[in-house]
Amino acid sequence: DEKGRFWVAFPTLRNASIDTLHPKPWLKELVAKLPKSLQPAPQKYGLAVAFDPDGKVITSLHDTQGEHLQEITSVNPRDGYLYFGSLHNDRIGRLPLQNIPGLGE
Repeated sequence: DEKGRFWVAFPTLRNASIDTLHPKPWLKELVAKLPKSLQPAPQKYGLAVAFDPDGKVITSLHDTQGEHLQEITSVNPRDGYLYFGSLHNDRIGRLPLQNIPGLGE
């Protein structure tokens, strides 16, 4: 953004079940072919993090129950607001930057 911060969206938290698949490509391929109803579901969680130019975390925003927005795939600051998007939601989120702790707005 104009203050040098980098905003990163995290669609979901890490999942131990998925982590165990990574060293086994054949198993990942098998799970990917399963019907969606049998695949591990992402946790309903919203997460966006602001980093400074050195990669240090400035602040993080969490929707721990995924009540407002979950599976956030984009986060963009513009005109005093932070906008959140997702490939899986039917809406976007908007939060005034001045309401975000740790930014000094």
